[in-house]
Amino acid sequence: MNLPWKQPKKALAISAYLGFMEFLRSGFFVGFLPIYGIDVLKVHLTYIGLTTTTHYLIESLIKMPATWLLVRVKLGNILVGASLLVLLSLVGFLYLPIYAFPLLSATWALAMTTLWPKLASFLTKIAKEDHKGRAVTYSWIIIAPIIGLGGFSVGLIAKENIPLSRNLLLAVAILALGIALLLRNLDFPEKTHEKRTAFFRAFIKTASNIKYLLLPAFIQNLVPHLLTNTLFPYIKTLSLSNVELVVYIATGAILFFLIFNIGSKYSDTRDPFDVLIASVFLALIGFALFAQPVSKATIIFGVLAISFAMGLLIPGWNALIVKTLPSTDKGEGWSAISTVSSIAIAAGPLIGAVAWDILGPNGPFTLGTLLLAILLGYYLLLKVKMGI
Repeated sequence: MNLPWKQPKKALAISAYLGFMEFLRSGFFVGFLPIYGIDVLKVHLTYIGLTTTTHYLIESLIKMPATWLLVRVKLGNILVGASLLVLLSLVGFLYLPIYAFPLLSATWALAMTTLWPKLASFLTKIAKEDHKGRAVTYSWIIIAPIIGLGGFSVGLIAKENIPLSRNLLLAVAILALGIALLLRNLDFPEKTHEKRTAFFRAFIKTASNIKYLLLPAFIQNLVPHLLTNTLFPYIKTLSLSNVELVVYIATGAILFFLIFNIGSKYSDTRDPFDVLIASVFLALIGFALFAQPVSKATIIFGVLAISFAMGLLIPGWNALIVKTLPSTDKGEGWSAISTVSSIAIAAGPLIGAVAWDILGPNGPFTLGTLLLAILLGYYLLLKVKMGI
């Protein structure tokens, strides 16, 4: 396999590190905390939801200023500091009173806030020529399954054995810290620390460069996270067996990996807009199918459409960001995009739950269909406006 990085060992190591850090986050907030809060702490799910929302909102709000402030800090030191904060936050959640949860959520958010922008910037710096989009995409392909594994595995274990799931989280936190210590000397290959401009001037400059990407960044992250708290209740209404569910998930994963390599190459060498438009169109079809009364056929074609859509979205989006950001705009540009994405991720679960309460189990898919139609129209207009 032709890897897109000049220094693949470093790229794979930092991707694995971030994968484990995200495993911890999804495993704790999605898989462990709801069950632990209800069964052990005897608190309302609303408080658990508030704790989770606090985490994601604070991360989104401090992402860009934190990236700006840490622009001259060695990357390895950031990784070690983040790992220590996450480990301390996890231990605090397990052993401190519940009124400390909002503070612990904020601490965990502080640890995570610069990791994605720093990772993306580092990977583009060590990318081969004409492989900058793929340099980020291939890393995401490593990280994404680990994120999913965190939420699913920890949640399934916590249902049966809370102490075992707690020990698993602690073990992964220690593993992430160990990897960070091994990478403590890691830094960007070219030390081009130009004079740092004032934060608000840097913010305005960055916002101007990426203004056309802000709406897509929001909608593309909001739509899938409408399903954060509603997907498994929705699946339950379908009365699928575990075998059927595994078959659909495995099929979707295979299709995703088949299409993403094609989308990656096309996005880097030709036009990422074409890839994104195709992705949004397919996602629109998939959500529209699930918004209808469901049959075996709609499930099959819905899974096909959404799998292909995700396989195209990630490489197309990463390549578009790389081609849009000026070469001098490093972590700040990625952090601005990530800030908008984080706000959408934080808002998605609440909005999806409201759509469920108002419109029923199909409500999140109905709302998602409407949002995707808006996004598709936006991309088509943007393509015409930019003459591409």
